[in-house]
Amino acid sequence: FLFFGTIYNLIIVKWFMPSRAIISSLARKYHLGSFLTEFKVDKGSPLAGSTYKELDISSKYNLQVYKIIRNADNIRFNLDEVIIQEGDIFLVQINVKEMIKFKDEMKVLLLSDGPDDLMGGYEVDKNLCEDSEKLNLNKSKNGNNSLKLVINDAKRHFNIDNFKFNPFSFKTIHGGTSENVLESIFDFRNLNVPKKIFGTIPTRYMSLVNDLDVSQRIALSYASYSLPDYFNLRIDRGTMTHSVEPRVPFQALSIVNMMIATPMKWRYKKNNTKYLLRKIVERHIGKKIAFRKKYGFAQPAWKNTVISNELKMQEELESSNFFSNGNFKESSKDFLIKESKNSSQRHLWMAYCAIKSTKYIKELKYQK
Repeated sequence: FLFFGTIYNLIIVKWFMPSRAIISSLARKYHLGSFLTEFKVDKGSPLAGSTYKELDISSKYNLQVYKIIRNADNIRFNLDEVIIQEGDIFLVQINVKEMIKFKDEMKVLLLSDGPDDLMGGYEVDKNLCEDSEKLNLNKSKNGNNSLKLVINDAKRHFNIDNFKFNPFSFKTIHGGTSENVLESIFDFRNLNVPKKIFGTIPTRYMSLVNDLDVSQRIALSYASYSLPDYFNLRIDRGTMTHSVEPRVPFQALSIVNMMIATPMKWRYKKNNTKYLLRKIVERHIGKKIAFRKKYGFAQPAWKNTVISNELKMQEELESSNFFSNGNFKESSKDFLIKESKNSSQRHLWMAYCAIKSTKYIKELKYQK
């Protein structure tokens, strides 16, 4: 996952961002207050050529315009009489609930990122919290390593082996690809990759970290590094490339603080992740949806021989010059080909997606 995510951030995301599902109904239930934000008037926007008074957007979206930024000028007076131009940037105060209507008419995207990281939505993190409790790893610096033999699942063993309670560190969900694989593909001499900070906690929180359980520490780590420097970075690059403003209501400061502070017993209960949020959904939508398991592909494409042969993934990789740019090692293509023949085709599938997406997007640019 980290392998393809790194490729995505470096290359693909500059051109392309897939559509994302949103959870607008829950955003309304949190009663989030209004906040200051900016949006840019895109080409073809209904705002261009009119005043916002003529379009009555203040009452329609319940927003307050504080200034219009045009080139290097800040327009602050008589704003309701200003003829709006393409490229103008509005500084406005708007309530989150209005974004649901605003997103369709003014190119604003609402995203549900946040709860999986901050509220315990990942099964692997749930397992780590449960195992650290069972093995007493949160009571001392090293924990009771002899009890690790109780865990026979290789993946759970891997997470425990990469876990430290003090100083705290764990393997993040976006760090699933091993460092050996990453170092066989990417030339880190040409990349500024802060790979040591993910899964840790900033020193400025050391005074309070001793009062946090494992799940709270994991949430604090995600909030400090993974969300701003990995997930949100990918969202911003992808959406802003297409002049679409992303909004992430679950990352409002008050909600983030609440989710970090939530104790483990309300994150994981009755073998469920995000238990507290599920109970909120149950109240407003129903138990069937609230406690439904995540849906995915019935079978990963790289495990399906018919699909693999039809797509000719191996041939596509061998004939591509995708890995010849300076971000990758010269031997990266040979490594991926050899790995796909000897073990899993998972990384071959990721490489195939990166190659085909890049090729397709370049073709679209040439057509324009």
